[in-house]
Amino acid sequence: MFGISLKDRAAVLPAGYSGDAAYWIDPKSGQWVTSTYYRNDLPKWAADFNSSNRAAKYWDRDWKDAQGNVLHSTAHRKGKDGSDAGFYEVIGATPFGNEYELEFAKELMVYENLGNGPVTDLLAISLSPNDILGHQGGPDAPEMQAMALALDRELTDFFNFLGHQIGLANVWIALTADHGISETPETAAKMRIRGTSVEGAKLNAEINDALTAKFSPGHPAAYVKLDYPMAWLNEEAFTARQVKESDAETAAGEAMKQAGLRDYYPKWRLAEGAVPNTPWGQKYLNSYSPEGGWWVMGVPEPYTIGQIHGADHTSPYTYDTHVPLAFYGLPFQSGTYRTHAEPVDLATTLSSLLGINAPTHAVGRVLTEALAAPKHSSIPTETGRQ
Repeated sequence: MFGISLKDRAAVLPAGYSGDAAYWIDPKSGQWVTSTYYRNDLPKWAADFNSSNRAAKYWDRDWKDAQGNVLHSTAHRKGKDGSDAGFYEVIGATPFGNEYELEFAKELMVYENLGNGPVTDLLAISLSPNDILGHQGGPDAPEMQAMALALDRELTDFFNFLGHQIGLANVWIALTADHGISETPETAAKMRIRGTSVEGAKLNAEINDALTAKFSPGHPAAYVKLDYPMAWLNEEAFTARQVKESDAETAAGEAMKQAGLRDYYPKWRLAEGAVPNTPWGQKYLNSYSPEGGWWVMGVPEPYTIGQIHGADHTSPYTYDTHVPLAFYGLPFQSGTYRTHAEPVDLATTLSSLLGINAPTHAVGRVLTEALAAPKHSSIPTETGRQ
């Protein structure tokens, strides 16, 4: 089991605890790295990949659409902090980033001999550039359409490689995403839908002002730090006023609603499972973690963006949660299915087909409607015997 992505978290999380390795890039150089959790050094093939400077060919290029219009340049430039912008910042939002990932994936498959052993191998490739570009321009930007067309060509090339390397009859492919993304407020306005960009610093100040008025009038304190729409509570500030966690989180949530959020889910309530028995309540309950101190999950209004420019995905609405789920391989029945399905169904479906236990915390269902009928043996049986 291997995980690949430009991002560390997008490589590590799919590979998991039991993975053979997870690989991601150094944001500045674009060279591939891993973690000592998996191994102390890169394998020779990965070190050779880096030493051959494969990343260099993606610099100083123009990304053009089908009409020849330049959509993006990967020319060397300065970054937001004034230093030289790195590989991730310059190339990460272009199809060149996906091409680079798939190039590394091919190398991994060859040298790790994936698909040619006695057991099933699993390779998870998280294509980060689609996410990076989506944040910059939203889902309806012309660049996103061009990215989709470029990715279609890149996947075709990769699937052809799989066919030559191990034979597509020996491969199962699943395509999905971890989230959607909101329209930008400008795009929403064209559809006569109200959209808003939130200035995080201003909203953070409003929430802290409300909490100061409640707990320490005349003595301002930094009670929360907002990472829209999530609020992280300053435990020391609350305990200094002898406020317990449940009261602090509830007060912070009410202050968030007063500042314009639609609703909130405090950590203490999620820990007790005290949420409405609704699809929304279940989504937030599935997002609970005992880690991170005291916190509150805010629910934004529809098409409310937690940044001045670009788009994000921080809500339970359909535009943030509607993603594709597609399968290819001999066990699957060709067709389009309108039944309810979720990305979590992927793990249980593949586990069932492999005849192994589903992951311990799996909550998905086996997508039986998308499976081909089993092929029975045509060996004749004897009749007439007692």
